[in-house]
Amino acid sequence: MKPTYILNLNSNSKVWAFAMEMAHRKSEAGYPVLLLDTSNVPFITFFSLSRRRFQKHITKTGQVLVIKKHYSAIEYFKEVMFAYCKFRQGKRFGTFPRITGGGVELTSIIQARISAYLGVREYDFSEVPWRVFRKHFATARICSNFFSRNYPKTDSIVVAYNGREVMSAVLLQQAFNHGFTTFIGERGSDSGKFQLFENSPHYHPNWWELISKYELFESEDDHISHRIHQYEKSKLAGFDTYFSDIWNPSKDLIEADGLDIKGYVLFLSSSSTEYSPFDKFNSDLGFKDQFEAVELLASQCYKQNEMLVIRRHPKSVGIDGLDREARFWKKISSLKNVIYIKPAENYSSYKLVEDARVVFVWKSSMGYESMLMHKPTYALGTSKWGWDPQVQCWTDSRISECVRNPRVEIATNNIVKKFSQFMATSGTNFQLFSSVEKWGVVTQSGDKIFNLFLERVRRKSYDFVLKVTNGERKRNA
Repeated sequence: MKPTYILNLNSNSKVWAFAMEMAHRKSEAGYPVLLLDTSNVPFITFFSLSRRRFQKHITKTGQVLVIKKHYSAIEYFKEVMFAYCKFRQGKRFGTFPRITGGGVELTSIIQARISAYLGVREYDFSEVPWRVFRKHFATARICSNFFSRNYPKTDSIVVAYNGREVMSAVLLQQAFNHGFTTFIGERGSDSGKFQLFENSPHYHPNWWELISKYELFESEDDHISHRIHQYEKSKLAGFDTYFSDIWNPSKDLIEADGLDIKGYVLFLSSSSTEYSPFDKFNSDLGFKDQFEAVELLASQCYKQNEMLVIRRHPKSVGIDGLDREARFWKKISSLKNVIYIKPAENYSSYKLVEDARVVFVWKSSMGYESMLMHKPTYALGTSKWGWDPQVQCWTDSRISECVRNPRVEIATNNIVKKFSQFMATSGTNFQLFSSVEKWGVVTQSGDKIFNLFLERVRRKSYDFVLKVTNGERKRNA
C-alpha cells in the first residue's frame, strides 16, 4: 500500500502553488494525497475565482482529498482569550510561557516567529507585543488542533513549504510526533522551479551536499552561461534571483559612502533570526553565535595590530525599527581597534569590501559577493557557500592564521563556479506553472491566476516599485 502525501494549503500563493504541484505529481504517480486547507486561518480570506477553479480542477481526481478548516469566530475568540492568559503569565514571570496544542509542543515555533519580528534571537518576554503574540499563538493552536484531528493513522509522507512559517512548522511538528517521513520544499533557481530538502532550507550543510554534487551538463549552452552571468551580476547589484529578494537597499549601492582607510579586516554580520524552530534543523558546526566569533576576531586583530571594521546587517533590526541587538555589540564596538557601522548608517557594503584586505562573515551570503570581487573570504559559521574546509574558520587559532596570511584563491574559484551554477540553474521545473510569484501564478498555458480578489492592483504597484528599483540597480551596477 502506497503512503499518503500530506500537504498544507494556506493563503500564500507560493505555498498554494507548491501544494498544487505536489498533489498533481503524486496523484498522477498513483499516490493518495491529503490536502489540509487552512487558508482561512486565522481570518477569512477572499480568493480569486480563477484560483478556486484551478484548485477544483487539480483536486477532482479520486486520489486527492481536500479537508478545509472553516473559519469559526467562536473558536478564534476562545484562542485569543487563552492567548491573553498566557501573555499575562509571561509578563508576570518574565519568561516565555509553555504553549501546547493538538498534543504537541508549540513554544519554540512561536518563539522563532516572534524572533523574526523583533530582529533578535535572544529577547525578554517583556519586549513581545501583544498583537504579534496573539497572531502566532492563535494560528499555531488552531492549525495544530486541525492537523491532529485529520492526520491519517496510516504511514504518510509530509511535505511542508519553507518549514519556518507557523503553519508549515506546525505541520512538521505533528509529523515528527506521528513518526512520518518529512520533506521541505522551497523555490528553486527561478520562479518556475522548486527544490526539495530533507532538512530545513536553513540547514546549510544540506546545501553543501546539494551544491557540491550538482552537475551542470549544459554548461556550454549560451543561454545557461547567460543565466549564470546574470545571477552574479544581480547579486552584485543587491538582488538575489534565487530567492527573488532585494536584500540590499538601492541607496546602499548608489549613494552610500566608504571609509577613508584601506587594508583593514572586514566583518559582515548576519541576521541572527535565520534559524529553524527545530534543533535538528540547525547545524552544530562552526561558531554557534556570531558575537562569540567576532569577539575572537577582534582580539586577534588587536594582537596583530590590525583595524577591524564591523558592518552590521542592514536588516538586523526588528520590523518595528528597534535595534535589539545593539546591547550585544556594545562591548565590541567600544574597542580601540574596531570601527563599528550600525545597520542604518549610510555605508556601502561593496565599497567596504573593495577597500578591505580580508573579509570574514558568520553566515552571510555577502561572503559570496566578496569572493566575486576577488577578496579573500572566510566563514565563521555555516554559510551556504562555505563547504570547502579552506574557507571554514571555526577556531581561535584558525582566525589568527587567516588574519595573518589570507590565502584562498583555489577554493574561491571553485566555490564561485559551483555556487553560481547551482543558484542560477538548479531545481525541478513546475509542470503546472511557468511562474510562481507573491501575487499569483502563470500556468504553463500562459493564463494568469491571481491569488486574492483585487490582487491586480497590488501586483501593478509591486511591479512598478520593482521596475524603478531594478532600473536604478542596472544603471549603477
